[in-house]
Amino acid sequence: MNNHTVEMRPRRTWTKRLVRLVLPAVLLLFLASLIPEFPTQFSFFPEASVQDDSVAIEARYGIRIRRVAVLAGGGIVELRFLIVDPDKANLYMHDPEYMPALITDGIRLDPPVRGHDMEYKAGWGYYILYGNHSSAVKSGKPVVIEFDDLRQQVVAN
Repeated sequence: MNNHTVEMRPRRTWTKRLVRLVLPAVLLLFLASLIPEFPTQFSFFPEASVQDDSVAIEARYGIRIRRVAVLAGGGIVELRFLIVDPDKANLYMHDPEYMPALITDGIRLDPPVRGHDMEYKAGWGYYILYGNHSSAVKSGKPVVIEFDDLRQQVVAN
């Protein structure tokens, strides 16, 4: 037979594991809830220089801007809009000359140069994709959407 003895260690109970693993996580969550929240949207432009022509854009072009989002790891910017008046939208939004440009930090992102022939329908949402050159548009930063002499400022998501 074998003369070696094996020392038996007591098994940890589930309560000890619970205290060791869960209690620190609960304490961290509690402490994190005590930290005041910081604003997520900042206005980098003075109030006097912000031009909001959203009503005029809707009246002239027949679209309502919904959002600007940064996609594909920052390489693409998506402009989402809703069709309010399909006749005006079909008249203007097929021609790259009338499509909006995006401006942030002095960098201008021009719309795609190729038009398309889809027919816009009232109440439907559509999008335009822009190349995000030099990663100009970033989430949380203001972006000016420019239609000729009309401008609307939004914060990119």
